[in-house]
Amino acid sequence: MKDKKSKQISLSYRRVKLDGEVIREKQDLIELAREFRKSPTDCEKKLWEYLRDESLSGLKFHRQHPIGGYIVDFYNRKYKVAIEIDGSIHDLQKTKCNDIARQKYLEDNGIKFIRFTNDEVINDCNKVVATILARLELIIADG
Repeated sequence: MKDKKSKQISLSYRRVKLDGEVIREKQDLIELAREFRKSPTDCEKKLWEYLRDESLSGLKFHRQHPIGGYIVDFYNRKYKVAIEIDGSIHDLQKTKCNDIARQKYLEDNGIKFIRFTNDEVINDCNKVVATILARLELIIADG
């Protein structure tokens, strides 16, 4: 049985495996994340304005961050928190199944998730930011 530290290290291996199958080469994932950062969605741009440059309570976030064979929209390394913004493609059954498997895998490796829809970010970004702050306070308090 691997200890918790081993699980954290496994997230950065060159070849990332899920159920014994190689998902992606780490270098490919890094290149894909760079491409995603070059063309963010309107929702990602909007939320990034609140998260960038440690604007949110002094916490550093990375956008389009590769981790464990996947890319999350925003990530805080210190508290291992991923923030995801789900567009309409996430309503498709196949995408929902992939999201569930991906989130479970990352949660099993200590990552905590906060999810919003595009509509939430576009229509009430202040509420989204308040929700992020509240969730982060709970996560930080839990240690």
